[in-house]
Amino acid sequence: MPKVFYNYLYSLLMFFLSFFAIFFSHGGEEKSKFISTEFGPFYEKVICKENDNFLFALRPFYSSFSIPSKGYSGQDFLWPLAVTRERLTKQHKRFLFFFNTTKQYPDAHDTEQLWFLPFYFQGRSLSDCQYSAIFPFGGTIYGFIGYDYVKFILFPFYGSTSKGEVKSQSYLWPFISFTKGPNIEKKRFFPFWGKSIKKNVSEKTFYLWPFLHTAHSLSNDYHGGGFFFFPFFGIGSYNNNETHKTEKNLTFLWPFFSFKKSFYKAIEKNVEKKEIYSNIHCPWPFYQKKTDNEAKEKKLYFWPFYGYKKRENYRKDFILWPFFQKTTVTDNSKLTKNTYLLPFYQSFVKKSEDKIKSQYKIYWPFCRNMENDKFKRTDILALYPLRSEEVNRNYAPFWTLYSSCKSKDGNKKRTSFLWNLIVFEKNKSKQESSFELLGGLLRFEEKAEKTSLKLLWSNKLKTKNE
Repeated sequence: MPKVFYNYLYSLLMFFLSFFAIFFSHGGEEKSKFISTEFGPFYEKVICKENDNFLFALRPFYSSFSIPSKGYSGQDFLWPLAVTRERLTKQHKRFLFFFNTTKQYPDAHDTEQLWFLPFYFQGRSLSDCQYSAIFPFGGTIYGFIGYDYVKFILFPFYGSTSKGEVKSQSYLWPFISFTKGPNIEKKRFFPFWGKSIKKNVSEKTFYLWPFLHTAHSLSNDYHGGGFFFFPFFGIGSYNNNETHKTEKNLTFLWPFFSFKKSFYKAIEKNVEKKEIYSNIHCPWPFYQKKTDNEAKEKKLYFWPFYGYKKRENYRKDFILWPFFQKTTVTDNSKLTKNTYLLPFYQSFVKKSEDKIKSQYKIYWPFCRNMENDKFKRTDILALYPLRSEEVNRNYAPFWTLYSSCKSKDGNKKRTSFLWNLIVFEKNKSKQESSFELLGGLLRFEEKAEKTSLKLLWSNKLKTKNE
């Protein structure tokens, strides 16, 4: 009886160990430059001592990473439920879309934000002012939607904002408001009347918004004005008597038809006028043509069939928008090219001196390819159609049935199937190769002139040339 009982316990123990070992994988390189430990798609720990990069994942519940060279680290909790991100000068925490905390670290002191959108706001500003607000009852919020601060009492009954030297006050927002700054003044009794004056630039007025708008120049250089009766008709004309520059625009049934041009008048006989800028929508968005000779920019759209927009060092094309789009940016010897054939194909390529620095391609839903100056990697499947570090870190391993990674020089290669249940490894420089089945249940190794076969993770059954 005891012998049968011990045999049963031994069999049960071996079963659980076999189950664990099937999914468990541990690997590394000489001198511990790179160490990786995995348990199927559920657990992963990667340490790269060469640059101190670190990844830990307990999927799908939690993951953390660190990239010291970029001063970047973070944590995900059931992403996108909650995240933390930390850079050299900023720390951010978010829970859903409601709870946010942010800290910044300038030279003198840090700023803090504890926001539970849209109801509660608390923090410390760059000027070291403590603030708090409870919406809609009242309070002060610093660094909110582009303003230095926003104050309100029983919103929308009273509110004030500040952006630099420009101050605004509103009563029963958005109906009554007053704005004043060194070079700007605005008054609004919405929707009946409103006026905006920019000193020595322009004066704009609306009546019964959005129907009637007028504008005229206050500049000593430009003279002219215009009006717009929404959405039927609008016209404007401005002239510069010193440079002889003229701007004209015309629109009707806005936004479908509009024409805008600027040019230098010919002041001598037999000299043609010089066009500076033209923009035509006829009708928008189907036909758009833009030429800006000063900015060296051109745009031509036959939407949604074909279109391009280009300027110095930049070009963007589309065919059958939004399905095919391509963007190319050049900077001296550097090239960035992004290509989309939605939802089936995406490519992100960065080159320097005609050498690939990084490349990321998605062939949805079949595979994705990644490449940098050190390695190339292919994963099958790729069920998420967009590029996302968060998805790759927290969820992609669950549907990655095949993965192959090899060094850029082709010296090292590792291929795995079904979450490391089958693994092939090869190192050409050391003349080493191995085949592993079910986490080491069966392992075949070939090193230099030696060949070995192992069973049950440790027992060597056969050795050749030993």
